[in-house]
Amino acid sequence: MSSQKKFKQRKDIYDYHYLKAPKKELIWFEKSAHFPCFEEAEKFNTLMVDKVLGEIYGK
Repeated sequence: MSSQKKFKQRKDIYDYHYLKAPKKELIWFEKSAHFPCFEEAEKFNTLMVDKVLGEIYGK
């Protein structure tokens, strides 16, 4: 069973639809557990620069 299917089965705990935010996006790190910033550092850092800083600075 894929981790995304497991996520859908655990909606009672992880359903981010209840999170109130002006903008949100679920980003899945397939090869990480609790520390994607270390376990998938390149993907994590790219997302931080492109998505987070992009939103802050409008790039």
